[in-house]
Amino acid sequence: MSGELFYILVEGDPDSPELTFLQERINKIFIDNNISYIPQIEEVGGCSSFFNPYLTKVFYRLSKKAHKNIPVLAIADSDYRVKEDKKYEDNNKIIESKKSKILYWQRHEWENYLLEETQLIANFVNQFPEKSQKSGGFYKKSTIDITKDDLDNHLKCYFSSKIKEEFFECLKFNLSPRINYPSISKPENFEIDNVETIENWFLNYFKDKEITVKPKRTTLYTEIKNEFGWDSLVNNPDTFSLDFSKKYFRGKEALNSLIDFISNEFQCNIDKKYFRIELLKQMDNDSLIIKDLKSLLLKELQ
Repeated sequence: MSGELFYILVEGDPDSPELTFLQERINKIFIDNNISYIPQIEEVGGCSSFFNPYLTKVFYRLSKKAHKNIPVLAIADSDYRVKEDKKYEDNNKIIESKKSKILYWQRHEWENYLLEETQLIANFVNQFPEKSQKSGGFYKKSTIDITKDDLDNHLKCYFSSKIKEEFFECLKFNLSPRINYPSISKPENFEIDNVETIENWFLNYFKDKEITVKPKRTTLYTEIKNEFGWDSLVNNPDTFSLDFSKKYFRGKEALNSLIDFISNEFQCNIDKKYFRIELLKQMDNDSLIIKDLKSLLLKELQ
């Protein structure tokens, strides 16, 4: 390695459970693929910081050579973004304007990858001791083993009950940065409104408010509807797919629900933050999160 630092920005704060995982795994990706720089992971709070040129200019200034040809990179949650909002400028323009190039996880957020690891989670929980070995440690009072099916069935019930809620969160996410309005309240009858009524609400809301950061596209609602298949999900809930929801619905809330289910049904003591940390430690090279991380980075670095 050249010893020069290569800056990669990530969402989170210094206590975020994924930061150590990202630093270790990205280091390994650089070494295994003979990338000549040393990756330096910097947590910058929320995703909005990625768009702050005053912040990213600092990292360009700290770099002598690493970011002459490759932009400062940033790894962000996909959230409910549509494809059009994940496009970026040419690398030369990004570097010239001292911006970061944002690489989006292929899933809603990093927690969604843990939802794919229900067999690993079951195996991990079943190894909990009957009594805590140390203060704050994991333990399990129940003698019943948890199974992958137990966890997947819980997630299926959880997600199927959240379709309308996820729909609203998706619409709100796409409205918020485009309108000059402090908050967006759910319509009173949203849970029982049909998709046509909801579409009218969205389009009127979109039309009536002032633009802020992002440009208004008249096709936005159609893009949202088509990319996530909301009409089908709302009108025909039986078309709901667990695989789809594990990818595109909110993973953090779903993982919290799964941990609560494990704690309550199998009488386990679990600290949610450290549970995430321990699961991330067990990810191997065949884990989807590592495969996607490697794919995101190498297309920029090679």
